[in-house]
Amino acid sequence: MPRILIIDDDDMVLQLVHETLTGAGCDVRTAKNGYDGLKQVHRKHFDLIITDILMPEKDGVETIREVLQADPGMKIIAMSGGGNWLTPEGGLTVARLLGACRTLTKPVSPQLLVKEVYAALAE
Repeated sequence: MPRILIIDDDDMVLQLVHETLTGAGCDVRTAKNGYDGLKQVHRKHFDLIITDILMPEKDGVETIREVLQADPGMKIIAMSGGGNWLTPEGGLTVARLLGACRTLTKPVSPQLLVKEVYAALAE
């Protein structure tokens, strides 16, 4: 059973992704921002991390950079719906350049989410 960490400041997104991936056979943990996500990464092993880009305290770009510095082989999927100053594509391009193996624009369908998660895990 793959262990996945979801990092997102939106409770509805956390709940939807958690329920979708749990139903697809994954062991899922959640964090509300990159700071809390990194604390979990240092305590437990995850097979995959899914992170939002725009978040308070520590954003997804910083989170991706720090995770991959500590574990260059970690698989990361970045998600973004954009924000006031950043388009989803802009944030996801940066995430891909930093090493995210896949990117998703929010909102994402449950079917596409599961497909991308298992594709990333198979890489």
